[in-house]
Amino acid sequence: MNKENRVNILGIEIQDKDYSEITDTIIKSVNEKSAISITYINTYNSQYYLRHTDERKYLSKITGIYPDGAGIFLASKFLYGKNGLKKRITGTDLYFHIFKIANERRWRVYLLGGGEKTKILIKKNFKNTYPNIILTGLTSRKEYLENKNKEMTKIPDSDIIMISLGTPYQEKWIYENFERIKIPVQIAAGSGLEFISGAKKRAPVFMQKIGFEWLYRFFLEPKRLFYRYFIGNPVFILKIILQKFSLLKLK
Repeated sequence: MNKENRVNILGIEIQDKDYSEITDTIIKSVNEKSAISITYINTYNSQYYLRHTDERKYLSKITGIYPDGAGIFLASKFLYGKNGLKKRITGTDLYFHIFKIANERRWRVYLLGGGEKTKILIKKNFKNTYPNIILTGLTSRKEYLENKNKEMTKIPDSDIIMISLGTPYQEKWIYENFERIKIPVQIAAGSGLEFISGAKKRAPVFMQKIGFEWLYRFFLEPKRLFYRYFIGNPVFILKIILQKFSLLKLK
């Protein structure tokens, strides 16, 4: 295992933590008002940052990078054997853990990103699902993009901000705003809000458990996800093999 319980996947240092360890860090940050930022690495964005080395600077403001999905977990086992990641985790499950804790502790949460359907569903159902969370703000992806060249209205005091803008835009947002907004926990969440709101449906539990949630997502969005899964994943496997035998240039 790399020092400080990390594994290197395609040049990115990923923390080897389970759900409880990540949420413990979040709880501590909120309690102590000490800023942390979190993002995920999966088979898609690990390759994105391998290709776009100039944009890796966006990860410099991220204090916690966690693994997302079966592909990264299996890659770690291939690269490091028994010293690979101890548990397969997914971003979606992590976000549900976080929202459960936020509800129990009555945290203030700001949501940034997601589609218009996501915004409608959050407005409609959020209070029923998470009655104790104080929703300090909700800005859709469309609203953000329409105003990104203008100074954003000051974000209210919050304990958590979840940014669902996709790679690399969410990490760029944290890179540019980490110190400015003074919110203890800043989470780059990809499609997290889509799943939290119910705008996107999760795979049946048995598919989640065997690591085939990606296949269910493909059936729902074949046009968008074909290249990512059926071209991108084989390329990811090839790159991991090259990394294993020190044949891949990593920066």
